[in-house]
Amino acid sequence: MATALADQDAIFRYLVKTGRLTEFGKAAGLDQVDDYEGFKQSVPIRDYEQLKPWIEKTDSKKIVNLVFILVLYVIHENVQIPDNTALK
Repeated sequence: MATALADQDAIFRYLVKTGRLTEFGKAAGLDQVDDYEGFKQSVPIRDYEQLKPWIEKTDSKKIVNLVFILVLYVIHENVQIPDNTALK
């Protein structure tokens, strides 16, 4: 079990670090996120209408933004990160 949590933590850290470089991540303030609680506050669950502007402005060169947004939803729905996990 410890390996699964460590793996989830590593994936979470990587996604936040990478997401900070995207337009979506910059707009969401991911550069200020230090832990999972901060992530949940910066990136709340959104419906399609709230994501539509991001989807519409995504072209083939910016597909990373869309993929990142979708990954964030997967995290919210499926990945359990301990609340005291700090991003350092």
